[in-house]
Amino acid sequence: MAQGIAAAPFDRALSDSVELLSDHVKEFRGQVTLQLPMAARDVLRADATDNVYFMVLGLRGEYVAGERDLPIPAEDERPTPGVVKFRDEQMRGTEVRIAYSWVAFRDRPGSQPALVQVAETTAKRAQLGNAILRG
Repeated sequence: MAQGIAAAPFDRALSDSVELLSDHVKEFRGQVTLQLPMAARDVLRADATDNVYFMVLGLRGEYVAGERDLPIPAEDERPTPGVVKFRDEQMRGTEVRIAYSWVAFRDRPGSQPALVQVAETTAKRAQLGNAILRG
C-alpha cells in the first residue's frame, strides 16, 4: 500500500513528461520528428537519484529519438492516442516505470500513430515507500 501511495506523484510527473514530449512530436510527409530543444532534453533527463529515459517511434515503428533499447508495449496492445498508460519493465538489468502514449496526426487519419515513452528507474519510489512505512 505504501508503494502505491509513493508511486502516485512520480506517475504524474512521468505523465507530464510524456505529454510534454508529445506536444513536440511533429509529422511532415510521413516523417516523424521530435522538435525539442537540447536544453529541454537535458531538463527532462535531470534527476539526482533515478535515471530517466525517453523514446519516440515513428508511424512505422521506426526510431526517431531517445533510447533505442527502451522496451516497447506488447504488440497486441491497441494504440489509444492521447491516453497516457503505465507499465513496469526491465531495462539494462534495472526495473523502470514507463509512461507512454501514442500521437495521432490529423493529416493522417487511420494511420499508425507515433509512440512516445518516458521511463525512470524506481529508487525514489522505493525510498518514499520506505519512509511512509517508517512513519
